Amino acid sequence: MLAASFKNSQQVLELCEYGIGAATIAPDVIEGLIKNDSVTMAVEAFVRDFEGLCGKGVTMENSK
Repeated sequence: MLAASFKNSQQVLELCEYGIGAATIAPDVIEGLIKNDSVTMAVEAFVRDFEGLCGKGVTMENSK
């Protein structure tokens, strides 16, 4: 099933519960899905851990 024409992130989340296979989602709706405190904190923790292991400013592209 392909879902499209979402107006907000809540609509996407509700259909995910039913197992949609694909979705066409506008960028502002995607931002609504990923911008929350839990995601932000998880990303910040990952970056801190990665920098602790590999050094500040190191990325997967420039690591040795």
